[in-house]
Amino acid sequence: MPVNQSAYRRRHSTETALLKICNDALIAADRGMVTLVVLLDYSAAFDTVDHGVMLDVLKYRFGLTGSALQWHSNYLSGRSFAVVSAGETSTSINLECSLPQGSSLGPLKFILYASELHDLTGRYGVGMHGFADDTQLFRHLFLCDISSAKRDMLAAIADISQWSFAHKLKLNPDKSEVIWLGSRQQLAKLSEADKSLQLPDGLVRSSTTVKNLGVVIDERLSFDDQARSCIKSCYFHLRRLKQIRRYVEPDVIHSLVHAFVTSHLDYCNGLFAGCNAYTVRRLQRVQNTAARLVLDVPHSSPSRPLLRELHWLPIESRIKFKLCVLIYRVSRGTAPLYLCELCKPCTDSRLRSKSRGDFITPRTRLRFTDRAFAVSAPSAWNSLPIDIRDCSSEATFKKHLKTFLFHVAFN
Repeated sequence: MPVNQSAYRRRHSTETALLKICNDALIAADRGMVTLVVLLDYSAAFDTVDHGVMLDVLKYRFGLTGSALQWHSNYLSGRSFAVVSAGETSTSINLECSLPQGSSLGPLKFILYASELHDLTGRYGVGMHGFADDTQLFRHLFLCDISSAKRDMLAAIADISQWSFAHKLKLNPDKSEVIWLGSRQQLAKLSEADKSLQLPDGLVRSSTTVKNLGVVIDERLSFDDQARSCIKSCYFHLRRLKQIRRYVEPDVIHSLVHAFVTSHLDYCNGLFAGCNAYTVRRLQRVQNTAARLVLDVPHSSPSRPLLRELHWLPIESRIKFKLCVLIYRVSRGTAPLYLCELCKPCTDSRLRSKSRGDFITPRTRLRFTDRAFAVSAPSAWNSLPIDIRDCSSEATFKKHLKTFLFHVAFN
């Protein structure tokens, strides 16, 4: 299985994928580099997977033979589709392509089908991270190497295009996006010509923000735009819920707030680690408003007693909670391999950090690069009491961690 493929795999998610991508860009910025990122997208990727090619991939790349291969052949064959409209049914057509997305095997087969892409990009020194059919290509470079880095990126994209054609997949050029990530000082040295990329289907100009896996990423990785998007969506749902507040039971409102507001605040909130205090305060105001709605109190009511009554962790504590859960999985070897490689436990027996189970916190040159997962997660973990870190199960760890963070936040 490709290491940098995060879709449909246990303990892998959009958040772990984005933490890895943004971490690498921040660490590169700390070294005086910028990161070129190209986002590629396939049109109807699951629907264009060829059954014959799929079976060849299973046989020659993953070694399936005999009855196992025949089982997969039977699984893919004999499928058909028809259209039903106004009580009329069209002629049934046999399917020689596409994967059933409603099954557990369909998405897994696509990951195997596209696994060779990770080998192609490595030939050009271009990194790749995938989430199903969403493909992120990236290259860290110094400003003096822009020309060669862009050539390598274009060569990798051309190779991907040829591979896609051979495997009957179609890249969607209209959704291809380019963004450069780095510090303000380094990005200011790039001209518009430097930032643009001449793809086979036309010139693609660099954007200052892109939406990747549901998160708005800006060129300086401040995530202010993501916070604004999250806040706007949350307030929209809060206004809707307020309109029906008098007609439903309190427990229902509580559940709806978790479904439509808290879920937005928690989505990929590990990326907000180390962001500016103003952004955290704005997100906190959203949670405060949600608490007042659930408890049906006036807008002028103090928020801290309400959060305490609901037993809700404040925004800053929720971010720390997410980081600590991820680093707990790293310490137990259940996190994605690409996150385990970022965080290393202290192994020097001369230091007390080893006996405490601390993780190494890398030193950074620039202050804003402390947002990197490799820095923020170990820092959060090392601040926890030893008895919480030593919990034998993740469920127990989460329970004790929330109690600890709640005590810290409200005492």
